[in-house]
Amino acid sequence: MRQCLVWCYAVGLTVLMLSTLPLATAYTKALPAYDPSTLLFLTEHSPPGQFLTDEGEVAGPTIELLKILASNLRQDVQFSLLPWARAYEIALQGNNTVLFETARIPQREQRFKWVGPIKLFDMRLYGTKSVSQSRLEVNLLHRVYRACGYRGAAHVSYLMALGFEEGKNLTLTSRAGDCFEMIRKGRTDIVALNYYRYGDEVSEEDLVIYAMNPLYFSELFLAFSPFISDGVVANWQHELFTSYRDGLMRKMYSPHYPQAMIDRLEGYAAPVNP
Repeated sequence: MRQCLVWCYAVGLTVLMLSTLPLATAYTKALPAYDPSTLLFLTEHSPPGQFLTDEGEVAGPTIELLKILASNLRQDVQFSLLPWARAYEIALQGNNTVLFETARIPQREQRFKWVGPIKLFDMRLYGTKSVSQSRLEVNLLHRVYRACGYRGAAHVSYLMALGFEEGKNLTLTSRAGDCFEMIRKGRTDIVALNYYRYGDEVSEEDLVIYAMNPLYFSELFLAFSPFISDGVVANWQHELFTSYRDGLMRKMYSPHYPQAMIDRLEGYAAPVNP
């Protein structure tokens, strides 16, 4: 098994890449599809799936699953944990990058090659007890309440579609956990969270918030650079679905994720009857 390394130079490389975006864009447009010796997996802090340990290692059940898949494929991989917006920008410029967990929405479709789904999102609005008991229609919530979202995340566009506006009644943060702190301090009223992970209510220290209106359902994928060959992408898709059929994914996910999501993921890899 080849060693899976954490990318230790993320910050320095990010600065370099972001300072040379025009050059990088011009260069990558000319690149043919190829089989990279090492894949750079870019992700965000999103426990329990992926997080940074006290020792500075990227860990979590999703990371462990990907490491096993990489070993089976004899593929060297590195992992880097960054704010989502920064990881997304780097992924757009790289020729050996894999961005995850990525919502496969129309405006991203042609920018990547897709493997998955690897997770599922049942995104819903959450609020304190008084907010959750409001009788307002979902499209009228913006008239009374404030919302908080994670900058660059897919759910932000859905909040805006409901009438929330940045700088008015919508705050966008750079870290996934900041919205919890804002609602605790009374600086916002509504957040968007994955029902598969949080369920009917979320208790965190002195904060309790409750599931409200559905926002959207989303499949999350591994988004491969378009310059990675179709063969490499197909091998990863095959190996991922094999883990759904042989119980590996269930073993890694069961201590952390609800049965309903695991069952539904396994359904994607089920044989299609003629």
